[in-house]
Order: sequence, then structure tokens, then C-alpha cells
Amino acid sequence: MVIFFSSHCLAIDNDIIVYSTQMEQGAAVIMGKVYYTKKFQVSIFNLSQKNIDLSSSCLKAYTSDNKVFDFNTVDNTLLIDTLEPMNITEGYVNFRFTDESIYFATVIKVDINCK
Repeated sequence: MVIFFSSHCLAIDNDIIVYSTQMEQGAAVIMGKVYYTKKFQVSIFNLSQKNIDLSSSCLKAYTSDNKVFDFNTVDNTLLIDTLEPMNITEGYVNFRFTDESIYFATVIKVDINCK
């Protein structure tokens, strides 16, 4: 089960808390193409008494109308295979998109079916 925190809180499950803070927005021109970026500080807490398998998971950003964005870059500290009981991992995750809609992303979720 997962609980997500950002500017909004969604109770999804009882085993994980994902807490994210919006850090910065930006834009980059790469080979003549404009990309809009948004960076979050993310903490993932395991509230359970068992290991949680994160080996096939990834982080995704969501807008209030459920538009989904895949991450562009992520700290290695968030790419762990297993989160031990009552433990936390923290790091930054960046998202990049071809229009400014990424700026409306407010919630970060763990998707367990990514790899």
C-alpha cells in the first residue's frame, strides 16, 4: 500500500509514504528543441515490518487531472532494489517534457511496473 504526499495528500496504502517537495522549474534547449523541466526532492518511507521490493518500480509525476510524466533523471539513492522495514530513502528526481504542462505536476507516485 502507498501514501503519497506533495502539495496534496492521497491515501492509497499503508506500507509506503512518498513525500515530495517541488524544488525548481526550468527549460533547456537540446539540439534546437525546447524541453521544460521540473525537479522534486522525494522521500520514500517504508512503514511496514517487511522489506518492500522496489526493483521494478519508478517514479512518475502527476497533474491534478492525472496527466502522467516519466522521470528524466533520478538520484541513485532512489533506485534501490529493496527498502528495509521502518527505513527511508531520499533524493532528487527530475522530469522533462516538450511543453509547459510539466509545470502543473504536483504529486509524485511510485509505479511498481516500470522495468
